[in-house]
Amino acid sequence: MSHITTTNLHQNWHASANTLRSVKEAVSEVHSSIDDPSYLNLYQKELLFVIPVDIEVGEIRLKGYAYYDQWHEQQERTNFHKRLYDLVERLKSAKLKPWMNPGEL
Repeated sequence: MSHITTTNLHQNWHASANTLRSVKEAVSEVHSSIDDPSYLNLYQKELLFVIPVDIEVGEIRLKGYAYYDQWHEQQERTNFHKRLYDLVERLKSAKLKPWMNPGEL
């Protein structure tokens, strides 16, 4: 019984590793070419770059799409920098004592 369990665990781990590898390869391919104008689509009046992807899960090949929204990415970047700026300003204005944890401000 333990041999079957060990074999099943090994098979499941191997399938998971192959799935992860397949996902990483798909993501890498998407990153290198997603902003190619040939993948540009209009969806609900928004410009999106959409590229078909295939991901292997065990012996099954799943077909799907990866998309890239430039506006959304820019909004995330802007929000990140705003939060970073606010945090730096708050830390600059704080009178930290040696025993204080800056993460708690």
